[in-house]
Amino acid sequence: MIRRLRWRFIGSASVALLVVLVTIIGIINSAIHERAYNRIYTTLDYIVAHNGYLPKVKGQSDDNEYFTPETSYETRYFTIVFNKDGTLAKASMDKVAAITKEDAIALTRQVDNDRGHIKYADLTYFYKVVNKKDGSRMIVFIDGTNQSSFASSMLSMSLWLGFGSFVVFFGLLCLLSGKAIKPIIRSQQQQKQFITNAGHELKTPLAVISANTEVMEMMNGKNEWTESTMKQVKRLSGLVSELVTIARLDEREDIMLEHFDYSETVKSVAQDFKSVAAGENLTLKTDIEDLVFVKADKKRLHELANILVDNAIKYCDENGTVLVTLSKGRRVRLTVSNDYRNGANIDYSRFFERFYREDSSHTHIGKGGYGIGLSMAESIVAACKGKISVSWKDNVITFEVLL
Repeated sequence: MIRRLRWRFIGSASVALLVVLVTIIGIINSAIHERAYNRIYTTLDYIVAHNGYLPKVKGQSDDNEYFTPETSYETRYFTIVFNKDGTLAKASMDKVAAITKEDAIALTRQVDNDRGHIKYADLTYFYKVVNKKDGSRMIVFIDGTNQSSFASSMLSMSLWLGFGSFVVFFGLLCLLSGKAIKPIIRSQQQQKQFITNAGHELKTPLAVISANTEVMEMMNGKNEWTESTMKQVKRLSGLVSELVTIARLDEREDIMLEHFDYSETVKSVAQDFKSVAAGENLTLKTDIEDLVFVKADKKRLHELANILVDNAIKYCDENGTVLVTLSKGRRVRLTVSNDYRNGANIDYSRFFERFYREDSSHTHIGKGGYGIGLSMAESIVAACKGKISVSWKDNVITFEVLL
């Protein structure tokens, strides 16, 4: 449980950091791309507005922050104009050296939108198309390679920085998570120790009460008071025993792994409960595959089957059916189901919480449940590195264990 708690803490913190990093990287790179593309298209609009020519400006432009006296010298662009009949009218190539006139004209054939960008060799050209009133067509291309490369480099660098930060943070979490959850671990250990100590302390007075009651019955005979006392002693002894057992299960002590036939174990448990089921006017059916071997703690898996079958009988509808199945595919699958017509609108995720009992009608109040059994079952399955789940369908509740 401590290891699971630690990894949950690490996982939650890591997911939170990952969300923050992705958000920050996304916002920063979106802003960089937006600014780079906005600068390119603003320059294109300016060239188009001046009939395919980028004029010189004196000082900082008041109209646009991107234009300075150096803009007309550092901007690489060219303009191609076609007549109404599609023939070439003009090709202004004096502001570019990386592309020939023939290639520039060929590049216009790849234009399929009013604006966009086209790859040419290792360069990226952004373009804008203007259809004039006289029927002619002007296409302005501007070299945006540097801006695109800068935006891509920033994205790559930020991703690597984010990945590096995440790895460092994850490493620190692994190193320091033990200290972070130490107060929780200490509290859990104190609770377990208290339960164990209280259990041992309660056993003595319960044994004394039981012995004294038996002596009274021997001397004066049984009566309703002594029978009631013995019944309550038995119930309390069972509760104490389960509390101590579940505390030990959490500590994962004394796990004895062995290879054994689980089919025989489940058959034995089902056979033991047949008379109990018959006494409750229930039908107990089995569908157990032979020779299903597992490597686990035999004693605990016997207890698991015992808990699930006992729970099914306790909470089965009157004159209902309890079904126990065991099969093996990729994993060993144990299911225990019972009729349960009042299973709608129940939060089944809480069934494995300690001391939780879903019984608002109190129809099963006399059947001796403490809300511990299913929690014990979950602890046993976790100790065996398996999975347990519960589902309800067609008035039947089913507990499924995968080992």
